[in-house]
Amino acid sequence: MAQDEREALEQLNSIRQSIDNIDAALIHLLAERFKFTQQVGRLKAVHGLPPSDPERERRQTQRLRTLAEGAHLDPAFAEKWFNFVVAEVIQHHEEIAGGAANGAAGGARPTPPKAGPATASAPGASAPAASAPAASAPAAEAPAVASAEPGTPAEADPAAETAADPSADAAAAAPRPTSHPVPHPGVHPVPHPSPSRPTS
Repeated sequence: MAQDEREALEQLNSIRQSIDNIDAALIHLLAERFKFTQQVGRLKAVHGLPPSDPERERRQTQRLRTLAEGAHLDPAFAEKWFNFVVAEVIQHHEEIAGGAANGAAGGARPTPPKAGPATASAPGASAPAASAPAASAPAAEAPAVASAEPGTPAEADPAAETAADPSADAAAAAPRPTSHPVPHPGVHPVPHPSPSRPTS
């Protein structure tokens, strides 16, 4: 390879390295630019503003064409580049607005209706049997009250006394002698005549 050719390749690589650096800077600048345009899109979505702003786009196009002419850059190319960027930005704004609208719609979910009273049974259906009232338990007998007035001795229970005294039970069970009338002195019993049988 000739010396001149080697020098040309070295110059070419150096220039390309500069171009690569500028491209990297453009990528980072575009990334920063889209970070700010996304913030604009979120603000527009919150306040209900349209994604596109034609008046601002017209002013920016005229401004960039002027800058391109001063920088010895083709103004038509600058306008094409700007239109491409603006179209991408508007698409991002529409996506942000759609996501915000879907989130608001999904957050307000209708409350399910509460269960109402049971509907009436269909004709012919047997009505549920009414539950029988619970039978009240018989009241327990109250114990015998000893005395209504304080200080008055309670009435003795004969059954209790008999149970306490076994001799009383034996006396009650013993046979009692049959009593006969005792004639008084000087009194003679009058005999009753036996009924006479009629003669045949």
